[in-house]
Amino acid sequence: MEQTILVTGSTSGFGRLTVETLARQGYRVFAGMRAAAGKNAPAAEELRALAQREQLALHLVEIDVTDDASVEQAIKAIIGATDGLDVVVNNAGVSYSGPLEAFTLEQVQQQFATNVFSVLRVNRAVLPQMRKQGSGLLLQIGSITGRLAFPFLGLYGATKFALEGLTESYRYELAPLGIDAAMIEPGTYPTTISANRQTASVLPSTRPLSRRSGQHFMQRIDLLRPRSPGGG
Repeated sequence: MEQTILVTGSTSGFGRLTVETLARQGYRVFAGMRAAAGKNAPAAEELRALAQREQLALHLVEIDVTDDASVEQAIKAIIGATDGLDVVVNNAGVSYSGPLEAFTLEQVQQQFATNVFSVLRVNRAVLPQMRKQGSGLLLQIGSITGRLAFPFLGLYGATKFALEGLTESYRYELAPLGIDAAMIEPGTYPTTISANRQTASVLPSTRPLSRRSGQHFMQRIDLLRPRSPGGG
């Protein structure tokens, strides 16, 4: 039976690669993106052209993961068209970088709104259908920064650490219902998340901190590098 998969944040990067790969493997894939008729129209058109050219079961769905009504509408449309939803890949995310003390509370809220609260929002919308089916998979795209802290990526890393805890809890809670939850923890990869990274409102007093912290971190990394038997 053909499985139905929703991937959020499908405009570019991991999301774009995921929808193309899964569709080519024969899955029915819904590429979730916001502003499909606006700023993301070129990406949307490319996916439509790909689906037509290769005869793929690849569909677009408008979804803003930070908006309750948009998420509910998207999930309802998918289930209405397919009578089910087997896998959700929570890929949508943004990255902020800079010294933690330089972030405004508004920036902190924005980072968590997209990377954490949106995952809870999407999963909450799909779980009633998965419980009805007695099966499903919630797949979160994490990061190595969710397992290892890095200077100046502390805010982004905090959201990924949060996803680690949420995913483990989902797995324990949902396993008796036949629903699984898992994480993918990529390392560095050339996606647009770095190009689109937002920076902290750096205060003049944090600039010396940035230099010293960076040097200290690199010294610690150097100590962890494997050495040859000769000490070289």
